[in-house]
Order: sequence, then structure tokens, then C-alpha cells
Amino acid sequence: MIKAFILCNGNLKKKNILNVNDFDNITPIWIDLINPSIEEKQWIKKIFNIKIFLKKKKKNIFYIKNLKKNYIYFYNNFLFEIKKKKFLTTLVTFILYKKILFTIRTYNLPIFSLIKNNIKNNIYNYIDCKDILLNLYKYHVEYFIDIIKLIYKKLELIDFNILKKIFNDYDAKYVFDIIFYIENLSNKIYNNIIDIKYIINLLMKNNLLNLKQQIIFNEILFNIKIISQHISFLLEKKNFLMDTVINFININQNKVVKFLTIISVFFLPSTLVASIYGMNFKFIPGINWFFGYYFSVFLMIFTTLILIIYLYKYKYLE
Repeated sequence: MIKAFILCNGNLKKKNILNVNDFDNITPIWIDLINPSIEEKQWIKKIFNIKIFLKKKKKNIFYIKNLKKNYIYFYNNFLFEIKKKKFLTTLVTFILYKKILFTIRTYNLPIFSLIKNNIKNNIYNYIDCKDILLNLYKYHVEYFIDIIKLIYKKLELIDFNILKKIFNDYDAKYVFDIIFYIENLSNKIYNNIIDIKYIINLLMKNNLLNLKQQIIFNEILFNIKIISQHISFLLEKKNFLMDTVINFININQNKVVKFLTIISVFFLPSTLVASIYGMNFKFIPGINWFFGYYFSVFLMIFTTLILIIYLYKYKYLE
């Protein structure tokens, strides 16, 4: 699917490209390709003399610049929600070529939908293709702020579970799931903002931005700085919660060990009495006594009660 956007008096007009002839008599400043077919890639190559390919995996930040051909190529990860509160990153390829921005992507991303909705409502006065690029990054960074708000709501749920009087294994698993969710999402956001900062700094260093675009550039950097601070706090909070949950687990395990230890201690006096009267000596006092059995049982119960009273008095049974 190809959509072309033509600049007209500061506003953008969208045109769906259904065949190669639709490019006739138009001068687009943005061409958006969503999961393009081989035929659609050939159209772009034929008309604009550039090769279009969709990168699936990203090993590092990639940036190619050829000023003689007015060609800049790079790609960034974009974060989007695939299910309720479940996020995924996908690569979007960007090509700046002769005052035209090409975007190649696999999914319908909310940031692109927002840009297109603003274009439809004539919210922003566009000058060139770099306005579109900077606005994409601007809205993407603002999207991260909304996700961070979601993370803080998750943290409130964790605090509620930890402050409960009873913290069991089910609560621990629930908290661990949220902690891993927070860490995974925070890392994705952090990696995304590093890429965005890297690319817009390159555009700025190469003097590709006008004064109006530099204002947006500074706004993006300011938001990135705020997000970085929040991410640092969230990761510290995550480590604190992880240590807290592990301590709760250790406390619960210690309670189990303490309970088993006390139970075993209860049987120590009885075991001692039984061991004494179970020795294989020829003469043991009271072994032939008529009340010897009852006395030994009474001695077991008495010593056990004395031990229970002692443990209770010094609060070992609490």
C-alpha cells in the first residue's frame, strides 16, 4: 500500500497510489509505504531511482548520507500496542531523497495514524518533508510519556500487594510478572529514545533543519530528557521492588523453617525419655515397676508442656 502526500499552501493532501500512473503530475513530499509489494517497490525505483527495501531486524543504528545525490537513509524502532497493555517494537525505514520523505513499515502504527489525522484536520502548517519527520518523532516521544503513565499505574498495583498483611507465593508471582513487564517496556522505550536522539542530532549537525524545525528539535530533546529521568527512576524502583519481594519470600521461607523446627523440638523430650528407657542394659531403674510405663508417658507429656510454656513465654511461638 502506497500513500502520497502533496504540499499545498502549508497543508498536505493525501492521494492513494493504486498504479504507477498515479504518480503523474504530482510532487509529493511524503510517500508512506505499508508492507509494500514487489511491484510497488519497482514503481518507486522506476520513478525516483531509489531502491526500497524493508528491514526486519536491527543490529545497530544505521545511517547513510550522500549529499551529492541528496540521499539520507536510516531506520528506527517504533513502539506500538498490539494487544491491551502489550507492546511490540517494529522497524521503520526512512529515506530523505530530493525533498521527499519515504517511510517503509510493516504495521499500521498509531503515531502515523495521528500524523495523518492532523494532516486531515490541517492542524500543522508544513513547509517541507523534515516537518513530517520531526513531527513523527515528536508524537512518538509523547507516546512514550503515555506509556510511562501506564507503568506508574502498574507500580501502584505492586505497592498495594506488597503492603498487604499477608504476602503469599501467588502475590510474589504476580509482582514478579509486573516487574518483568516494567523492565521490558522501560528498556524498549530507552532504546527507542537513544535512536531518536541520535538521528535528530545528525540532522541538526548537518544543518538540515530550519529555525522552526529547530524549535521542534529542542522540544523533542527536552521530552527525551524528562523520559530518561523517569526511566532511570523506574529501573531503580524496579530493583528496589525486586529486593523487597525477595526479602518477603525469604521471610516466608524462614517462617516455614521456624515452624518445622518448633515441631521437631516438641518431640525432643519424648525422644529423650524413650531413648533412655529403650537402652539394652540388664538393670534400668523402674524397668520392672508396675507404674513405669505410665510414669514414662507422664514424663514425656510433662517435659513437652514445660518446653511449650517456655517457648510461649519468650514469644518463640508467635
